[in-house]
Amino acid sequence: MTWNDIEKLNPKVAAYCSNFMNEKSKDDFTFVRISNDHIRISANFPKAENSTSYHFDITHTDCEFYFISREKWIYIEILNSFDDFENYFIEEEENGSIIARILREKYRETFADLINAGEDTQIDEDFNLYFIENFVNYILNNVYIEE
Repeated sequence: MTWNDIEKLNPKVAAYCSNFMNEKSKDDFTFVRISNDHIRISANFPKAENSTSYHFDITHTDCEFYFISREKWIYIEILNSFDDFENYFIEEEENGSIIARILREKYRETFADLINAGEDTQIDEDFNLYFIENFVNYILNNVYIEE
């Protein structure tokens, strides 16, 4: 899989992950062409929770980030036709990116029962450390990083 494959498939989304494709290490990532108009990026990080998985799908009309654990899942779908498409990719100090903030809100809502019961330690590590910081925010260009 090359940068040209993603750029040809969806140039609008490609603009927001160009640093990842051109400059950042991709050693821990797997790129799979699902179909002619669908590319999936996943990570090969170790996970604390065996049932956890996540990926980034790019098609010619949108992109989607997915997080799945214990038969529950959350995702964000960003359609190229959204009037505020670019606003999803803006950096944000507290979460790194707007996309990360939206996903965190959905995480707290979807996994509330585990969080309230104190049983979310492994899932929380997978979500915040691996999925948000080392996957979502690593792939996006405009991410706030506190130094």
